[in-house]
Amino acid sequence: MNGRNAASRNTVTTQVVLIANGDATARASVRSAFDTTTYEVHESEDGAEALGKALCHKPGLIIAESQLRRIDGLALCRLLRSDPTTRTTPIILIANAPYEVERMRSAGADHVLDGHCSPEAVASAARELLDRGWTEPSATDAVQAMVGDAAGRRPDQRGFGVRNVRREQTTNPPRTPPPLICPVCQAALVYQHSHTGGVNARTPEQWDYYECPTCGPYQYRQRTRKLKST
Repeated sequence: MNGRNAASRNTVTTQVVLIANGDATARASVRSAFDTTTYEVHESEDGAEALGKALCHKPGLIIAESQLRRIDGLALCRLLRSDPTTRTTPIILIANAPYEVERMRSAGADHVLDGHCSPEAVASAARELLDRGWTEPSATDAVQAMVGDAAGRRPDQRGFGVRNVRREQTTNPPRTPPPLICPVCQAALVYQHSHTGGVNARTPEQWDYYECPTCGPYQYRQRTRKLKST
């Protein structure tokens, strides 16, 4: 019995979390909020180091504060979103000023927290994102997605690799639709509904639909963080 239990514990899969913060004490505090039997926590003291570790180790989630050295948190998020390796990796950014919040969301952060929040609140937000199962696409999935886009296909058309993935309309999608501004008139866009689906079960997709009172409808694609008029 004891042998079987030990074997079971040894087969538990840990999830890798990367914490980027220039303050060693702050990193240690956040790290201590994670259960080490479930999470493998890596640390970076600046944005450049965090970028390198993210691309090399492919963590399941990244936590970064805004005022990092060399590459700040906002720029780090944009770089991670522009790389196929980390494009869909959940990212939590820690804002140190109110004006940073909207910029971080626009850069592609999945969740933005206040700089004064507790380490437990950071860990709780991380667990929530990880529990949703948003995993990065495999190399094959990424190629399929790029081929589909280049061919002008919609994600639900044959040949894109989603024949067995259900697509549905909902007003309660897995990812919270971000507040967005009309790029033409700068008015706040009004959220309407979302479509969910994906390349396959490992690569979920979500398209959020908005309406500008003046300029008309828009579509926001969660995976690429791109807004376009429809």
